[in-house]
Amino acid sequence: MVIFAKQLHMIAEIGLAKWIYFRIARLRGTLRRDRVFYLNSFIGGHRVAVRPRTSDIHAYYQIFLQREYEPLVNAVRSGVVIDCGANVGYTSVFFALRCPEARIVAVEPDSGNFDALAVNTAAFAQITIYRMAIWSEECILYVDDERSRPGLEWARSYSPVRAAADQESVKGVTIGSLFGVYPSRTVDLLKVDIEGAEVEMLRDPAEWSSNVNAVAFELHNRAAIELFEARFPQTEWMCFNSGELTVGFRNTQVSKHL
Repeated sequence: MVIFAKQLHMIAEIGLAKWIYFRIARLRGTLRRDRVFYLNSFIGGHRVAVRPRTSDIHAYYQIFLQREYEPLVNAVRSGVVIDCGANVGYTSVFFALRCPEARIVAVEPDSGNFDALAVNTAAFAQITIYRMAIWSEECILYVDDERSRPGLEWARSYSPVRAAADQESVKGVTIGSLFGVYPSRTVDLLKVDIEGAEVEMLRDPAEWSSNVNAVAFELHNRAAIELFEARFPQTEWMCFNSGELTVGFRNTQVSKHL
């Protein structure tokens, strides 16, 4: 009964035609083993690559069917987007399609996800990709197997502690250093979904948030929520929940974006 109710909710949310398309896509992903397949983004006919038997299909549903980031399109337009935790690139592709004049920086630490990110963003000259992780300081980080959720490629966690010689490593950078890619520009949207590392990012004492007009964070624990509220206070920001995201607009920008 619960499953039936969930499916009815999905149909109400995205429509019957897209629900049928998604159910067929999930079946394709289950049956295939190694071959990547392509799904319609429903934006200008562009298709995106989906790896079978991974969490890609769930990210696809959130971004292209639920349109999780649609409320932020007006915040971007021809501006700058920094996509931290870009996964396989669906969010970056969404904004490239909806805001063709925007400049987008996509950051992803996981090597497998990064390869898929490169495939999905190859057609977009306005997207620049980096294999790095966001942290509170410049350092080397390692995959944290204890905190990474098994089988969910969108949920890789990293730590400065090396537990084994063969652990995958990646360069950790601060959010401020990323802002340096466009030193003369305000960041119109900062999107952050970095599996708990947002705590380290928000602890960074550097004053980088004054250069941001809108944010979309996925906050994974109470510490992250408290740090977010301190960094983006209600006196300066209008924040609300949108699905799994905490979205915020600088008060001086609200009338322009909503």
